[in-house]
Amino acid sequence: MRQRHRWAAVAGLLTLGALLAPAAVPLYDGVGFPDEPYRFVPHRGSGPAATAATVRLKVKGGLNSGGLLANSAELGPQVSVYAPPQAFQLPSASAAGDITLTARPVPLTPPAPPGQLQSNVYELALTSPSGAVIVRSDAQQPGITLRAVSTKEPLPVMYFRASPDQRWQQLETRQVGRDIFNAAAPGPGDYVLSRAAAAARSDSGGNRGLFVLVGLVVLLVVGVVVGVRVLSSRRPDAA
Repeated sequence: MRQRHRWAAVAGLLTLGALLAPAAVPLYDGVGFPDEPYRFVPHRGSGPAATAATVRLKVKGGLNSGGLLANSAELGPQVSVYAPPQAFQLPSASAAGDITLTARPVPLTPPAPPGQLQSNVYELALTSPSGAVIVRSDAQQPGITLRAVSTKEPLPVMYFRASPDQRWQQLETRQVGRDIFNAAAPGPGDYVLSRAAAAARSDSGGNRGLFVLVGLVVLLVVGVVVGVRVLSSRRPDAA
């Protein structure tokens, strides 16, 4: 009976090791329509160029009257912008003319944001024949979604600057798809995804710590198994 208790302890340690090990990666990701290769700016290769997302917003009482989604033409879209109802305001309530929202890929004007770029830079613009378009702070914020070049860890975050002479600022970023990331858009300006170098170093350090922990658990299990066998050979089971 004593030997059974020993093997029960070994089984418990093996279970603990399995719980501490990293989660398994799915072998099959399901049936779907894969994205086409990423289109870069400046243009690379012989494929089609990257496209812009654009939409015209009807205006009533100086505000855009409806919400619309603008997607670029890639499969899947490399940029999407959601324009909520009444999020944009013209100079006066009597101003007429549609608002045109455009997010177009542009070459990076240095400096770059921290880390390694994971998308094109997209310039978001709001124009109207009636004058400057204001993003209302008391309405639902527009949202911008960018597709990333890759999904390597650590995951990228979105950066924004209102103009090339201003500093990049990191936006609160949500992963809404395998390689799709979304953030609230503060207003016109440049948007890009970047994987921060500091986060990459921190992530690799965390992985090393996890591997060390798993290795120690494995060594402990092996030690227990060897010990049980040695004791069993010296003490016959009296049961």
